[in-house]
Amino acid sequence: MLRPISFLVVKAVLPFIFALVFACAAAGSASDKPSDQTIRSQIPGAWISQETLDGQRTMLTVEYRSDGTFGASARMTEGRYSIKLVLTGTWRVHNGYLISHTEATGAPPRVTTHEVVAVNESMLVLRDREGNIAVKRRAK
Repeated sequence: MLRPISFLVVKAVLPFIFALVFACAAAGSASDKPSDQTIRSQIPGAWISQETLDGQRTMLTVEYRSDGTFGASARMTEGRYSIKLVLTGTWRVHNGYLISHTEATGAPPRVTTHEVVAVNESMLVLRDREGNIAVKRRAK
């Protein structure tokens, strides 16, 4: 059994240890961040991911083209009803962020910004403004 003084010491020191670990992790991830040029060269192609659209999990397929345009589609199902969403737009990379201008039929244009956490020939990891992570895998 821990004595009260030992518990208080652990309770006081633990936040400092967590802060040190998070500071080191943040410093390491900042230097490992891919350059804009690397991101631009790796993104073109078709990607598949599980995403939440309007509160529903769905399979999203996006094809980023090297000319800066993209096309995306997702199928949403509610009970016996199903609808296929088709999106088009443009994309660009700036300071480590993937910026997409989306146009959808019946909806106003929308700009989304995602931090590119990692990218390679088979995986694209994005973080939105709320800190949610989306992992996309290259379609075969």
